[in-house]
Amino acid sequence: MITKREIRKNRLDLEFRSESQKSNIWLSLGTITSMGFFASMVIQKYYLLGSIMALAVFVVSMFLFRQTQARMRRVLTKIENL
Repeated sequence: MITKREIRKNRLDLEFRSESQKSNIWLSLGTITSMGFFASMVIQKYYLLGSIMALAVFVVSMFLFRQTQARMRRVLTKIENL
């Protein structure tokens, strides 16, 4: 018989896994997109515009990455407190 505590732990584990996947997506998105913007703008000789766009995408993705990491820490704390 599965107890409510085990169900709650399993749900939190799934939530943690979901946040971990989101974290990887944001990090990959930011890195790949920034490199793509920068490379395409360098090829077209728009150095400043490419740098600004790459920096903007990188900053947004790092912001989302840090938010996801914070949610992961909260879920992990909840799991530890069970």
